[in-house]
Amino acid sequence: MTKWLFCSGFSATLLLLGLSLGQHSTAGDEPVVFEDSFANPLDARWTGNKAASHGGKVVADPLGAGKVLTFKKPVFGGDMFSARAIAAGHYHLSVDYLVTHCPDVRCGGVVGLVGDDGKELMWLFGPFNVQKTDDYPGVTFGQEVPAPAQWTALDADFTSPQPFHLVLEHWNADGAREGQVYYRNLKLVQRL
Repeated sequence: MTKWLFCSGFSATLLLLGLSLGQHSTAGDEPVVFEDSFANPLDARWTGNKAASHGGKVVADPLGAGKVLTFKKPVFGGDMFSARAIAAGHYHLSVDYLVTHCPDVRCGGVVGLVGDDGKELMWLFGPFNVQKTDDYPGVTFGQEVPAPAQWTALDADFTSPQPFHLVLEHWNADGAREGQVYYRNLKLVQRL
């Protein structure tokens, strides 16, 4: 099992999200390489930082029927990682995202990529514009995602020049606590 090494701050850009490593095709003949609806208990497709346990858990959707992913606590440096490396290439990532009762604009979810060597590659989504602060030098979120009080679809196209793992977390902002960040319907499609 790969060991994940992270510093307390974010150093580069990182993409991630929890998906399943199947190889089936979409209607457009683009293979789905990782997918997780989070409707079922989390399985071996996911691991934690440094191959330890993660803080993800499946709970009832706070806005309706079904199950969704949330985290036991906010963290820095990633919480859930796709266990198997995904090949270098061009991809499209989609996920539904919900934030409830966050104390400030820094609270929210983060999705990114980490290399097989544990180094951060890129952050696709983040809760605020970190370039406007001096608190997180070297961090860039591909898309700033405000805290929506309803389910919001997030989409990102990206190219990774090396194998990677998806990473998800609940950003560790002041006052952040369990049950504020939710994900569902995560899908990673390879662009042909």
